[in-house]
Amino acid sequence: MPSHKSFRTKQKLAKAQKQNRPVPQWIRLRTNNNVRYAFPSPAAKNIIFPEPTNQSNLSP
Repeated sequence: MPSHKSFRTKQKLAKAQKQNRPVPQWIRLRTNNNVRYAFPSPAAKNIIFPEPTNQSNLSP
């Protein structure tokens, strides 16, 4: 990482630093300790879903 960072890079690093914290206890109590950490994963953004079929063409 270069010592002279662009403002955009600093913004991304600051956001990642703010997100890097444990789950609050009240959320663990509210969700009965059922917390999904890795969803949606960064890889889920790359999934290509099929186009929805036009239902009007299927009816008689």
